[in-house]
Amino acid sequence: MINSKKDLKEYLSYEDKLYPLSHKKSYIFTKEPIIYIAKMQKYLRKAEYYKNSKKSIFGSFLYLINRKKKNKYERKINSEIPVNVFDKGLVIYHGGNVINSYSKVGENCKIHGGVVIGNKGEDNLDCPTIGDNVDIGFGAVVIGNIKIGNNVTIGANALINKDVEDDSVVVGNPMRVIRRK
Repeated sequence: MINSKKDLKEYLSYEDKLYPLSHKKSYIFTKEPIIYIAKMQKYLRKAEYYKNSKKSIFGSFLYLINRKKKNKYERKINSEIPVNVFDKGLVIYHGGNVINSYSKVGENCKIHGGVVIGNKGEDNLDCPTIGDNVDIGFGAVVIGNIKIGNNVTIGANALINKDVEDDSVVVGNPMRVIRRK
């Protein structure tokens, strides 16, 4: 979680290196999704900083401004990524992702397109807790009050509704562990 200016700089510089194409001059004036994703993530981190550390009217104003900019780019990539869910090192490869604001995700998470992380419905609002170094494949759904361990790979179109141990590769619907790393 970003609680200081130092944390913000650390997050931004670390994640800046994860999107190398976003700095190429040939991409700056295009409508490539990777540019929108990188900009959305930058405003996501700034909104987190102002929400967590600046407890003033001016800080609240800056939070709202950065959240509005984040939402603008989220609409362009058709995603919903709330503040204070992801730790440092988030990489989003494609749009179409929906993340519940009560979910918690550790460091170095990789998300491919069409991923859903959330609760099971109106009656059950509990959300997943996801560990560090998790790679979530295209179209995967992670729902419910579950814990995903560290160093886990979730396959494309998998439905994850049970706990997953560390160092696992999980696929399918219903989910099954195909190997331990």
